[in-house]
Order: sequence, then structure tokens, then C-alpha cells
Amino acid sequence: MMQDVRRGRLCFIDLARTIAILSMLEGHFITMTLAEPFRDRANPYYHAHLYRSGLTAPLFLALSGLVFVYFLCSSSRPLAENPRVKKGIKRGVMLIGMGYLLQVNLIGLFEGWVNTDWLMVVHILQVVGVGLLALVAVFALQRGLRIVPLSLLYLLLALVVFSVSSIVHGASYGDLPVPLQNYLTRAHGSVFTLFPSLGYMFCGGACGVLVNRFAPRPDVPWMRASWFPVAWLAAAICLHLYAVKWVYSARHAIENSFGVDAAFITSSYLHVILGNLGLVLALLALLMLLEPFIRRWTPELFLRIGQQSLFIYILHNMILYGGLFGIDVVSPFKRALSPMESVLGAVLFMGLHVLVVQVRVWLSAQEQKRLLAVAASGSIGPLDGQGPQS
Repeated sequence: MMQDVRRGRLCFIDLARTIAILSMLEGHFITMTLAEPFRDRANPYYHAHLYRSGLTAPLFLALSGLVFVYFLCSSSRPLAENPRVKKGIKRGVMLIGMGYLLQVNLIGLFEGWVNTDWLMVVHILQVVGVGLLALVAVFALQRGLRIVPLSLLYLLLALVVFSVSSIVHGASYGDLPVPLQNYLTRAHGSVFTLFPSLGYMFCGGACGVLVNRFAPRPDVPWMRASWFPVAWLAAAICLHLYAVKWVYSARHAIENSFGVDAAFITSSYLHVILGNLGLVLALLALLMLLEPFIRRWTPELFLRIGQQSLFIYILHNMILYGGLFGIDVVSPFKRALSPMESVLGAVLFMGLHVLVVQVRVWLSAQEQKRLLAVAASGSIGPLDGQGPQS
């Protein structure tokens, strides 16, 4: 039986996750606390804040798809024996459940009341959970049929999801239960929906296949291996610059060739989605190109933040939105701070999470040292005749 390909962590992915999670913390804090008179889209600083915040979710979703498919393709085992398949299914279900759990108000539940409308809305954890299940399903389908390369299949599905998003949002779902409607429309309060979010995860999945195959390896000279991130960067920049032209050209080509109305392509803001996606992919390509330098010079804590993204998300949800207990810390400051106060608060908010991660990592290291010391002293026997594994 062939052995799995053993590869170390890709530091550029951890750094990209760190950027995404810190951007989320900053964006959510300012959105919660900035007073109404300062929410002027004509203000270049506020406009820049909104634009950058709008890139955070696409970056986070694309990274989720990239990381999962990268490891999914790293195993040479048959589908039924691939440990990442089972792990992806379990993690997808766990994230969906965790997303709903964070919307439960335990204090209100003990007092005898439940806000069922809020309980059933969809946030990013549910979307990522469904996305992981979809990535596994497509992976299994492709492995069974092998008609289309996996990366191309993910990319085609991403384009389909992006293109039909406006149709999905504008449809009526009165016959569906509200919890299912919430995955397709924001009419009942959902923050995220599957369209276009699944598209970002499919696109990330396509990138994960390519990164698994072509990403620079530590044992290959940097100049020799840098062609892939350079090509990726060039393609991403072209996507950002020419998205509008390509989308409208595609619409006219479809209408002229088939005589059908293809307005749904532009009404889905496909050019905006692809333009933003180009920026996200350009950032990932640039970080991949700088992987050797990131590996050497980036402080370990900064990479650890990216590795703790789920923990940070849950913690920030509880602090900002009262997740799980219904008690949030920022209520006295909601839409009440000046720009300077809001920015300073965001910096402190990010610093708090960085500090918590540092303490968590330190406690984990101390516990590992304690267990190793106990094992070395002979107080506990190694499992199955083997010592601790690193």
C-alpha cells in the first residue's frame, strides 16, 4: 500500500489565516461601535474600511476550501480509506452544529424563553460546514467518474454558483421550512447564504488541488520553484483588472450564440465577485511566493494566530454578539464611539485575542512538557509499547 505524502505546514496559509482573522476582528469591532454620524460612505477612510471588510469573508472562505482540499489530495489512499474524507464530514457537521449552538442563549433558555428566529439564521460557520460537505461530495464524484480534472470541476462549480446567485436570492421559497430558506436567502436575517459563499469555497478547493501539486517545496531552490506563485499572481491580477470586461463579453457571447437573455450573469454582480476574488487570490499568491521568507522570519505567534482561527472566532462571537450566553461586552459602546475611539478599541480587541492565544499555546506547551516528564519518569507506561510522538 502506498504511503501518504508527508509534508510540513505551509506557512503562507497560516499567515493568510492570521490576516483574515485579524481583519475580521477589526472589521466587526468597528462595525459594532462606530457612531452613526461617522458612517459616511463618501469618507475615503470609511469607504476603505468597508471595502477591506468586504474582502475578509471571501478570503476566509477561499482559505477554508484551499486548506481542506490541499490535505484531501495529499493522501494516495482509496476514497473509502482517505482519513481526510471522514474528517471533513465530521468537521462539516461539527461546524454546522457549532454555528447553531453559538446562537443559543443559555441564560434565556434556563429562564424559559427562546428566540427561535435568531436561532435558525445562518452564519459563516454553517456555510463553511456545508461547504466542506460539498467539497467532499464533489471529490468523491470526481474520483468515481474521473471525466473532468478535479481543479477544473471545482472551478466550474464556483462559476456556476457565482453566476446564479441573483436568481437564487430572488426566488421564492415559501414551501421550504424557514431553517432551510435561511441557507438560500437573507429575508429572515441570515448573515451568510450558500450563494455566493459556496463559490468561494469551490474556488479555494480548485486552488488547493493546484497548491498540492505545484506549490514550492522547502527542498527545491526558491528561484526554480517560484514559477507557480508568479503565474498565479499574474492570473489573479488579470482577473481583478479585467473581470468587468470578461463578464460582459461572456454575456454578449451567450446572447449572440444561443439567442437567450443572459442578464442574470451581470445582475449577479459576477464582475464584482470575480474582481474581489482576484484580490484575494493575488494576496495568496504573493504570500506563497514569499513562503521561504515567511517560514524564516515571521514570529511563531503570528502563525499560531492563524492556526487558532476557529477558537478566535468563537471567542470574538461571545464577546461581541453574546454568543451562547446572550451577554456581550460591547453593548454600552454600540454605535457610540468616535473613529479614533473605535480604531483604538479595535486594536485593543485584537490584542486581547492575541494575548489569549499566547496564553493558550503556553498552557498547551506546559501540559505537553508535564506529560513527557511523567512518561520519562516511568509513572505512566507508553501506549502500545511506543513512546510519545511529536
